[in-house]
Amino acid sequence: MKKFYLFILLLSFPMLSQNQFWTWQNPKPTGQDLNDAIQLSNGKILTFLTGGFVQSTTDNGATWSTIIADTNGEDIYEADFPTATTGYICGTSGLLMKSVDGGMSWSYLNSGTTSTLWFLDFHDENLGIACGASGVILRTSDGGATWTQITSPGSTTLYSVLFVNATTVYMTASSTTIGRLFKSTDGGLTFTNISANVPFVAASTVRGLEFFGENTGWISTSLYEVYKTTDAGATWALQVDLGTGTLYDIKFVDVNTGFMAGTNGQVFKTTDGGITWALQTVNAVENMYVLSVSPVASSEGSISAVLAAGRYGTLVKSNDLGANWSSLYTAATQEEVRDIFMVTPSLGYAGGGAATLGPTNGVVLKTTDGGNNWAVVGNTNYRNYSTFWLDADKGFMGSRGTYGVLKTTNGGVTWDSLNLAAGTATGLWYGLYFSDANNGLACGSSGLVIRTTDGGTTWTTSTSNFGTSVVYALKNIEPNKYIIVGSSGKYGISTDGGATFAQSVTPGSTSAVYDVDFFDTQTGWLVGSSGTIFKTTDGGTTWVEQVSGSTSTLYSVKAINATTAWVGGSGGTIIYTTDGGATWKRAPQVLGAISTSYGVASIGGYIWFTGTGGEIIQGFADPNIPVELASFSASVNEGIVHLNWQTATETNNQGFYVESSLDRKNWNQNGFIAGAGTTTEMREYSYSVPFNGTRNLYFRLRQMDFDGTFNYSNIIEVSLNPYEFSLSQNYPNPFNPATTINFTLPTPQNVSLDIFNSAGEKVATIVNESLQAGYHSINFNASKLSSGVYFYSIKAGDFVAVRKMILLK
Repeated sequence: MKKFYLFILLLSFPMLSQNQFWTWQNPKPTGQDLNDAIQLSNGKILTFLTGGFVQSTTDNGATWSTIIADTNGEDIYEADFPTATTGYICGTSGLLMKSVDGGMSWSYLNSGTTSTLWFLDFHDENLGIACGASGVILRTSDGGATWTQITSPGSTTLYSVLFVNATTVYMTASSTTIGRLFKSTDGGLTFTNISANVPFVAASTVRGLEFFGENTGWISTSLYEVYKTTDAGATWALQVDLGTGTLYDIKFVDVNTGFMAGTNGQVFKTTDGGITWALQTVNAVENMYVLSVSPVASSEGSISAVLAAGRYGTLVKSNDLGANWSSLYTAATQEEVRDIFMVTPSLGYAGGGAATLGPTNGVVLKTTDGGNNWAVVGNTNYRNYSTFWLDADKGFMGSRGTYGVLKTTNGGVTWDSLNLAAGTATGLWYGLYFSDANNGLACGSSGLVIRTTDGGTTWTTSTSNFGTSVVYALKNIEPNKYIIVGSSGKYGISTDGGATFAQSVTPGSTSAVYDVDFFDTQTGWLVGSSGTIFKTTDGGTTWVEQVSGSTSTLYSVKAINATTAWVGGSGGTIIYTTDGGATWKRAPQVLGAISTSYGVASIGGYIWFTGTGGEIIQGFADPNIPVELASFSASVNEGIVHLNWQTATETNNQGFYVESSLDRKNWNQNGFIAGAGTTTEMREYSYSVPFNGTRNLYFRLRQMDFDGTFNYSNIIEVSLNPYEFSLSQNYPNPFNPATTINFTLPTPQNVSLDIFNSAGEKVATIVNESLQAGYHSINFNASKLSSGVYFYSIKAGDFVAVRKMILLK
């Protein structure tokens, strides 16, 4: 009897809710910064993110798995895998971690520092160096078990380190006085400043560092410069100055062919050792931080796959040395999204764009499936700062200028600019509210609040009493009662439908107030700079300051009920309260430190935040965790998947729906297991599912409360190695010019897969390597072959099989 087990990390974790996880809706699979990317064997890609997250894919980005490597949420800046299974990462607050299973789980290492570690490199599994802020240099020779702090050249930021061999190490930095390039000849025990060997044109930071062999190396800088040495760093020459920006990384495939990653989505390629560089067409706009180069098999032998990753989830790949690039991410936009409005739990709109004039610079996004998919539905000529919708068709956007409020009646496809008869050409409109199709208000720069009673055809200026202070937001509290907030701690209340506002200042604070929201006619919050939060329980008559625990500028607030509210701000900050604001907790940070949460919306039990890089994330509006799931695991025995899970506590738990999927996107309900209601005792559950497929299967639990609310567990993957060798018929067949060949291996084998013509002559070898047990799929491109009958033959150990295929051109 054959029995296969999947070992799942048995740690206490809650059912999937926004208290632990957010769902990325734009970009996908993530909008977090990809600070590093690694290509391992068998097509596996790992990306390393802000917030302690690691993502992995084994199918070229079609599906992704996410784990939290660091539960403290530190940003991961660099990863290195000296072997396919052993890897290391470093990051903020002295983060150092190690993996021995190809990046699927991580354990902490004691770095002995709280300084940010920007980079690390390992010569082998044991010998490595990490470096970072304040000149920190750490060295290990026992696989990270212990780290020794090396004497630093000075208090400068060290950005990269590279082992050329066991004794020769280079390191780059940012200081024009302490040094920008250092070399060690004793394995990193001491470093010598060799910056004088480089004819730097101007003050710059050295970011990229690469050597091919012991003598030939390159460095790239924050001034788009590339320098090269051919004598092991004794002398360097400026090769090229590509303009303005930072060249973050540089990698070479051989002594002539190399790539560089830079600002604004730019990737460059050289085929002459760096003398000239050609800009690649990668269809990206955000900064590219890292490159990864890895050999891959093709019909023409082994070539190098190039991966480039960067800001806001940007990830592109070339399997043919840059001739063609494909995106491993999707994004409706990566421009700033300033506001979001959900008409229904399924239908929503968001506005943003670039802060420059242009016919398509203002972006209008739309979703019809709750945000699972967002698409650009229309454009305006400048960034949209606010949006309000009456129904699926009628909506408004606040943008810039004396015609800066726009109206649509066809769901955002086209927009009419309204004559506001107020403001300036550069004034911005930050807030909108419409009580019906005719009556509305807008607020913005220069203390302006304007009103319309005919759907925007004409406008009159209200008396805001804000002077020239900016009015950042307005909200309706009850019929005819409105509140506005703005600069210098100002807020104003109107009881005459927005015609006049009585201006006040938040007690004890003159911090700018950027947003306000009310749950009902009495309870509301306003938020602003320096972590400012005030609450009212009397409709805005009096306000009491609350301790937010944050120093970030807070730009958005959403009151869910009298005790629960969410707040977003700068530096990726998202905080929430469930006790009326007596305490505020920080949600797990998925937005990067350079991102700001400007927009927020909530409906149907969900909450959405938007960000600087086009980010849209979704979570549950109620952060309380009804069920604490202690473990969730699976084993496979003779074609049956046995699922087992434990709960540590349960509150109002009706039970669990077991769901399965082949692609992590489309889910089927397999069955239901009743829960224990409310209990503090550990409970055990199990469920069995037949498994007759030939591919991986994914499972999750949908935990349902008695009131109908539900949460999802983590997803676990079931993979069953095949029982026997097999070679499948290619598909499609006949084909032109490409086809897919599938085969299975019950054990690891040296595999050769060859193509023969009808005369028995070998015309191509598409696999010739050692492969792991499992299901394998190979794409064969016959564009260089003529039409006819061909045969493909596999040899794996003692297994030999041949099949026929037809190429029709």
